[in-house]
Amino acid sequence: MATILQIRDAVALSVRRAPVIGVVRTPSREEAAAQARALAAAGVEMVEITFTVPGASGLLRELLAERAASGADRAGNPPWFGMGTVTTAARAREAAEAGAEFLVTPNASADVAREARRAGLFLVMGALTPTEIVHAAELGADLV
Repeated sequence: MATILQIRDAVALSVRRAPVIGVVRTPSREEAAAQARALAAAGVEMVEITFTVPGASGLLRELLAERAASGADRAGNPPWFGMGTVTTAARAREAAEAGAEFLVTPNASADVAREARRAGLFLVMGALTPTEIVHAAELGADLV
């Protein structure tokens, strides 16, 4: 099994190789599951399940279990599954506990950054203004 650091490095490589994150955001858990599986099957290397999906962390666990059951080597092979709309430290912890391999925030949150670093996760932070971009970088975002 790959270490957290190996996974974080592999996610970073995926971002450089294929800088696309497939975002799953729907009010139906069933539709979200179908979308996530379709994105992964189509070769999208990073699939984000947003917290707006009902039971998002449970869906993430399900997708990770399916991937593990397939016997795929996780030391560097996508798809990577992460969680988005991570707006609080509690959501960041929930995502990490569910097995997220990366986090996506809509804003530059110090609390989320701290939890992402504690868990060793690749962190994508949203920012708009130059000040927000610099703040996100200072917080340790891997991608802004």
